[in-house]
Amino acid sequence: MLLKSSLIFGLLAVLTGLLVTQASASTRSAGCSKPASITSGTYNVTIDGIPRQYTVRVPEGYRHTKANKVVLSLHWFGGTVQDLITGANKYGNGSYYGLVPYGGDSTIFVAPQGIDNGWMNANGDDLSLIDRIIEAVDNGLCVDTTKRYAVGFSFGGSMAYAIANTRGKTFRAVAILSGNDFTPFAGATVPVSVYVQHGVSDPGVNNPITQGRSMRDHFLQVNGCESKTAKEPAAGSGTHIKTEYKMCSSGKVVTYVAFDGVHQYSPMDAGSATSWVPSEIWKFFTSSPRLCE
Repeated sequence: MLLKSSLIFGLLAVLTGLLVTQASASTRSAGCSKPASITSGTYNVTIDGIPRQYTVRVPEGYRHTKANKVVLSLHWFGGTVQDLITGANKYGNGSYYGLVPYGGDSTIFVAPQGIDNGWMNANGDDLSLIDRIIEAVDNGLCVDTTKRYAVGFSFGGSMAYAIANTRGKTFRAVAILSGNDFTPFAGATVPVSVYVQHGVSDPGVNNPITQGRSMRDHFLQVNGCESKTAKEPAAGSGTHIKTEYKMCSSGKVVTYVAFDGVHQYSPMDAGSATSWVPSEIWKFFTSSPRLCE
């Protein structure tokens, strides 16, 4: 009887291992089975007859046997891919919004260029560009398809909001920094984990903090989250306040961060020499619930 039980438990262990391996394999992109056909650099693609560009940053020591995360970074109005790469400008500091040091040797960074340095998504062309980029990166590099993330600031935050509303089955989590709902989109919204960050004194005509609150509330409803009051710091306090919504019927999460500041993506608390933003975004990305295939 003991021998029979041992055999049964052994068989169950083997079957469980096979199922885990199979599930794991199903989240690895086509690029995991072959040498990389994409290297760090700028790439061209045509969307609806219009030439478009995007940049890819492949981690040092890349191996096609190791599935990587993907972070899609979206520039602001008037910004460029080059601004994202170099990192230092009037809005903040840090290459790819300061996330590169956190990505280590297991994260592919991608940055598309908007038409006229914006994200109007005319006829869905910007979202089509994102789809083509994801397809190209999946085929050319080894990607964990459950670990794709998107982040954008200002107009890039507007595009990130459009992505969150329309590509929740593609991206595990989306970060919207001082964004708005200006970028048009169409289609049904599905639950997705969303991080919303906004300055209490943002002076933008289209970017007051009421925009941040509205986007937060939208995804609280979409994700079926608990109702909870989000505190905000007073102007001049030099602080930020984070509110996390984890009790959501969809299994997704929402994080809302209000900071004492204006229109910027890397604010610092009073007395600090570095911004808290990159670590908060990375923590949110990597702790967000798994994307269901």
